[in-house]
Amino acid sequence: MHNRHRLKSAMLALAGAVLLGNAPLQDAQALLQGGKEAEAFALVEQAANSGDAAALAELARYYEEGHGVPANPGKAAELYRQAADKGDAAARWRLGVMIDEGTAPGDTSDAVLLFKQAIYQGNAQAMTSLAVMYAMGRGVAQDFAQARMHYEMAARLGEPHAFQGLGVLYARGEGVEPDVEEAVAFWLIADQLGDETAARYLQGLWEQLGAADRERLVARANALLGEMGLGPKPAG
Repeated sequence: MHNRHRLKSAMLALAGAVLLGNAPLQDAQALLQGGKEAEAFALVEQAANSGDAAALAELARYYEEGHGVPANPGKAAELYRQAADKGDAAARWRLGVMIDEGTAPGDTSDAVLLFKQAIYQGNAQAMTSLAVMYAMGRGVAQDFAQARMHYEMAARLGEPHAFQGLGVLYARGEGVEPDVEEAVAFWLIADQLGDETAARYLQGLWEQLGAADRERLVARANALLGEMGLGPKPAG
């Protein structure tokens, strides 16, 4: 089904986007990966106190996930909003997610606006989240064509959950002709990119397929990657 937006892979992408080119935050991430959460939190908090938008977004993530501090969605939302007001795209995306999930004040139309703002800045996770909103009709009129378009935009940027969402559209025949094989091919890509939902969809299914079916589906998945500009273009 069309998942809500919180994914391990997406959160890791957020962390990577925030940390890129920011030495204090990179140092904090190294501490976090080394299990030194309290030290990492202190470093991020110090950077955030300077008003840096990326640091504020990262501090919000610490509060959201409970790194070095008890998880506090209210504080996380407050910090994401501060970073979003300063123009941080990742913070706009995560704040939109929290609003949509009911863990931050606002309604679904507010979430949609934040996703659109983040998309304008090139945020792939926001593209996927807006696709979910269109597919589910939350905050916008249900529109599977728009859902597919935004999933494809995100997929071309390598966003794992976008491939999972495209698979759902084909599995259900939402805005496209139903095509289970096409769905499985998209889920294969999503699974390889670390999407846990796609992995669950494939669990048990893959073992039931014969060698020829598997080979055909893998070939289709590779062709889809080429069509998305993420691999060799299909011949012809």
